[in-house]
Amino acid sequence: MGSITSLCQLGYENDTWTLRLGPQKTRLSQFGFIQVRGEDASLFLQSLLTSDVRQINSERGQFSSWCDGKGRIQAAFWLLPFKDAIYLIVPLAMVAGLIARLRMFVLRAKVTLRDATEDMALIGLVGPLPDESSIDSQTILHTPGAVTQISDCAVMSIHGTGVIRYLALGSQLQIQQLSQHVFKDLPEVSESLWPLLDIFTGIPHIEEATTGEFIPQMLSLEALGALSFNKGCYPGQEVVARLQYRGQLKRKMYRAIVVTNEVPPPGTRLAGPDTQESIGQVLAAERLDSETVLVQVVVVIERKESNAVHLAALKGPRLCFEPDEGVPQSGETLNVQ
Repeated sequence: MGSITSLCQLGYENDTWTLRLGPQKTRLSQFGFIQVRGEDASLFLQSLLTSDVRQINSERGQFSSWCDGKGRIQAAFWLLPFKDAIYLIVPLAMVAGLIARLRMFVLRAKVTLRDATEDMALIGLVGPLPDESSIDSQTILHTPGAVTQISDCAVMSIHGTGVIRYLALGSQLQIQQLSQHVFKDLPEVSESLWPLLDIFTGIPHIEEATTGEFIPQMLSLEALGALSFNKGCYPGQEVVARLQYRGQLKRKMYRAIVVTNEVPPPGTRLAGPDTQESIGQVLAAERLDSETVLVQVVVVIERKESNAVHLAALKGPRLCFEPDEGVPQSGETLNVQ
């Protein structure tokens, strides 16, 4: 396994963080797969998820989420069509529980849900990809969710400002061949790079510790195409729509850098002055180097703007948001380890 130090640098230019990346690949064993298959597969998912699943076909996937009746997100995931099924790409630890809960809604629908984790594999690709892959990376880059078939695997372009990325799904053997032959020249790097890129590009990460905490707008799902206001009913739809048209969003997802020796786990509370109540919490965190961590947080908007958000307690390390004289500072770069 290669080091990602020389392949990923975080910089700070024009009041925003920039990420410098070279082409690379990584295994994604932290994910599991729920196979949704059958005549009513699309209709079944359409009735439950926040995105417009009718847009999915053999050449298009999407990001989506599933809410409870109160509009609180229970899971967020990529939907990737492959052959005659749609696959939910979810954190491995959540697969069994999600299948059990989703099966409660099957009723008379002609659909089956199955844990396909043992049969399938997933790798992440950071582009631009080599020409021999037969991918027109410029075309796919401007079409988030576009799916291309390569070596009997489904390769989907995913969102990310300034970062070209793909998810490749196939059988264990197919993914091995794809990695070792089609993308043999791409250096293989640590799996920790992928969640770091998710944080940087605004892909929300939901685990058991943070289920039921957020509504879709807090995670900016509309910007990802994961929230539709024209698709019809789904669990929590009335709550979500009411906030959109009548309410005011008070909490929002941000990325930040924090100087700390420990990586905070999902669900870690955020603190601020003049209140004993939590002002937000951590969704995900990945180490940048021995002293700094990149975090994905949901925080009270007014508190974030006051630039006084601390990790775990008021005496804890302060979070540095953009623009901020944090780490790295203007003109500097930080090698990611």
